[in-house]
Amino acid sequence: FEVFQDKQGIYVEPYQFYLSAGKHRLTITAIKGNFAIDHLLFYNQQIPTYAEVVEEYKAQGYQPADSVFLKIQAEKAELKSEPLLHGLYDRSSPATEPSHHANLRLNTIGGSNWNTAGQWITWKVDIPEDGLYQLGMRFRQNYLRGFFVTRKLYIDGRIPFQELADLTFDYSPYWQMKVIGDQTPHLVYLTKGVHEIKMEVGLGKLADTLRVMQDVVYEMNLMYRKIIMITGINPDIYRDYNLEKEIPALVPTFVRLSQTLTREAEKLEGLSGRAGGEVSFLKEVAFQLQSLSERPETIKERLDNYRSNVSSLSAWVLQMKAQ
Repeated sequence: FEVFQDKQGIYVEPYQFYLSAGKHRLTITAIKGNFAIDHLLFYNQQIPTYAEVVEEYKAQGYQPADSVFLKIQAEKAELKSEPLLHGLYDRSSPATEPSHHANLRLNTIGGSNWNTAGQWITWKVDIPEDGLYQLGMRFRQNYLRGFFVTRKLYIDGRIPFQELADLTFDYSPYWQMKVIGDQTPHLVYLTKGVHEIKMEVGLGKLADTLRVMQDVVYEMNLMYRKIIMITGINPDIYRDYNLEKEIPALVPTFVRLSQTLTREAEKLEGLSGRAGGEVSFLKEVAFQLQSLSERPETIKERLDNYRSNVSSLSAWVLQMKAQ
């Protein structure tokens, strides 16, 4: 089952289409490749919150499963969205199973290959009895330094509650244990039999900020092109180009973009709980734009640094998309 949604992950929710009452014609045009369609489904289903799901559990009289502990080795995945999501070996900790003092063992999956929005891995689990279960995992997130990465978790093809659509995994050079819900574990009702667990790369709370950053990069590039149309790529530092008069939108745009970068940096700082390098860089660019808006006559001698920051900000967006 495939939902129509943004494959880059910048828009977290599936696409929505406005349809009036009555008949409509839907046309799908083949561009490349072959595939078959079984059926199309139009629906509008809101994912409940965990609090709403708990009330349903109480109404149904569901109880926690007693004395059941199931361990699934992650490298033994059932399905993967692409071949490069294969089993890997890790020798950073003897607690990673299976482990051997000399030989290499495929004992993990994902790693740096599992970083693009939309990539997913599924596992099958055979539940011995009906009941409410906690979900936990042993993981290592040592890639995005000082920040978190995000995953969506599906059970039997659907996200049971909203909190599972935005699971965050914090940075650490070491292996960590995570129970879904952390200090107050979230319970999931599973019936006896085989169930499918699926984890998919998503951008979660970062999606809104990355959309804003893409717009900021576009506007900074636009201002740069307008500037070099007047000054050339190697401006004369002894000449006054009167850029604020030649480009009336220049100073207001720099002020607005500086405020936007400061706001998004503070938002990211609140999400991560720390002022890491990613946040510091946004504040640095915001400071530069504010300074340029206050002293536009210095733009000609600071143009190289401005161009460098535009390129770095674009690279920052790509880095933060890598989950």
